[in-house]
Amino acid sequence: MPGTRTDYADYDDYVERSSALIGSPQEVLDKLARYHEAFGHTTISIGGHPGLLERGAWTDSLELFRSEVLPAANALIGDPAWPSPVGLPEVVPA
Repeated sequence: MPGTRTDYADYDDYVERSSALIGSPQEVLDKLARYHEAFGHTTISIGGHPGLLERGAWTDSLELFRSEVLPAANALIGDPAWPSPVGLPEVVPA
C-alpha cells in the first residue's frame, strides 16, 4: 500500500523481496519473470542508480544487463502485438 513501510530481515531478504534488480543475470531474469507473471507488464524502466559503485563497476553492470538479461527477457516475455489503429471518422466536405 502507498505510504506503508516495508521491513526486511537482512540484505538477502531485501534482494529477494524488494524491486531491486541485484544478482547474477539469471537471478535478475528470474525476478523479471516473477514480475511479469504477477503483473503482466511487458515494459520496465531501469534507473540504474550507481549507489556506492565506482563508475566503471556501474557501467559494467549496465552493460551486463544489456548484453545478457535483456535478450533473455525479450525471448521469455516478448513484446505484445500493437492494437489495430483506431479509424478516424470520415470528413464530408460542406
